[in-house]
Amino acid sequence: MRERDPNKGLDEFEQLEQSLQGDPFAAQLLIELGSVRESPKSTLEVLNEAGILPISYEILERGDTAFMLLRLQGKDLKEALLRLAESGFSRLKGISPLR
Repeated sequence: MRERDPNKGLDEFEQLEQSLQGDPFAAQLLIELGSVRESPKSTLEVLNEAGILPISYEILERGDTAFMLLRLQGKDLKEALLRLAESGFSRLKGISPLR
């Protein structure tokens, strides 16, 4: 019997979302970067204006699409999601720390 591919039919964002492993100490925030408005620089500016300083971040490229994965303090996750959504970011996924 052939096993079903769990990633079949998922786009790159959804595949990355499913591959994220929980972090015991930090929240994680995955963002699809789709335009100039959704660039790493503008992401950090929105967060800085809200007083949110990421612990770290990395840029992930999948095909023609780029993503940003940030690690934040758990208390900042909800505010970060809200501020980014209000600023026009549309593909966001937040994961709370595993405590």
